[in-house]
Amino acid sequence: MREHCPNCGGLLAEGVSATSVLLPLEVAPVIVLKGSDCRCGPGVQALRDTVFPFSKPQRKPSPPLSSFLQRLYMHTNHGLILSSSLSILPIIRPRVNPHDLSQGDQEVLNMFDEAWQYLREKFTPGDVAALSYEVWVTRDVDSFEFYLTELLRELFVQRPETLRSSDSVTVREVLEAGTLDAFIKEVAEKKVLTLAFGGLRSITDYLERQLGLSIDRTTPSFTLSTEAIEVRNIIAHNAGLVSDLFLRRTGRADLKAGVKFPLSVDYAASVSKALFNLSLTIDSAFITHFKLWDTSQVSSDDVQGS
Repeated sequence: MREHCPNCGGLLAEGVSATSVLLPLEVAPVIVLKGSDCRCGPGVQALRDTVFPFSKPQRKPSPPLSSFLQRLYMHTNHGLILSSSLSILPIIRPRVNPHDLSQGDQEVLNMFDEAWQYLREKFTPGDVAALSYEVWVTRDVDSFEFYLTELLRELFVQRPETLRSSDSVTVREVLEAGTLDAFIKEVAEKKVLTLAFGGLRSITDYLERQLGLSIDRTTPSFTLSTEAIEVRNIIAHNAGLVSDLFLRRTGRADLKAGVKFPLSVDYAASVSKALFNLSLTIDSAFITHFKLWDTSQVSSDDVQGS
C-alpha cells in the first residue's frame, strides 16, 4: 500500500516509506521520485544516489576494505537522515496527535518535545546541522584509519617479515597481549595512530618507503582525504577551529586560524567519496604487491549498497 508524504500529503512511490522522506525542502526542486505524486521529499535513497554515487570496485575488495565500505554506506545514510530530519521536524511535529499514540509513545514524544525545545532555545538550526556533519566526517575518517589498521594487521600476520620497527618492546608487553595475534594487532594499531598524527602523507610515506607500495598523491581524492584527516583532528582537538598546523598541512589560503571550519552536506559527501576512492587505490596496491587475498572476482555480495 502506497504511503503519503508527511510533508505535502502526496502519494509516495510504491515501497517508499513515509519516514524516508525526511529531507530539507531546499532539495525539493532537484529530485522527484519516479511514480510519486510527492513534490517536496525525494527520499533518502534518491538523494543518496544523486549526491553520493558510489561505484562498485573493479575487483573483489579485501575483507578489511569490505568492512570499511559497509561503514561508509552506513555513515552516509545516517548523516543524510540526521541532518535532513532536523530541518523538517518542525513541519512534521505539529501534525502528530498525542491522543493517537500509546502511553509509551506519548512518553517518548514528551521527551522529544523537551529536547527539541532545548535545541531551539540554545542552538540555531545551522548549529545542529553542523554537528551532524562533524559526526559524519569524523566517523568516516575514524573508519578509514581503522581500515588501515586492519590492513596492516593482516599484512603483519600473513607476512611477519614486513613487521620492521625501530621501536623496542619488552617481554612483558608481549606476554600482556596474551597471544601473538593480539600483540601484532596492538603493534599495527600503534603504528597507524602514530602515522595518523602526522597526517595522510605520513601514512603514505610509510606505505611507500617501508612497504614498497606506490600511491598516487596527485589525485583529487588524495588531496581531499588529506584535508579530511586534518578536519577530523581539529574537530577532535580544537573544537572545529582552524589552526596554524591545519593551514600548513592543507595549504588552505582561504581560511584563517581561529575560524570555524565550514562544513556542509556536500563537503561531508565529498569526503566520503574521496575516502572511498583512496581506499580502493590502497587496497589494490596491497593486493597487487603482497597478494594477500584471492581477489580476482567481484561478488555482488562483497559491497553493500552498490
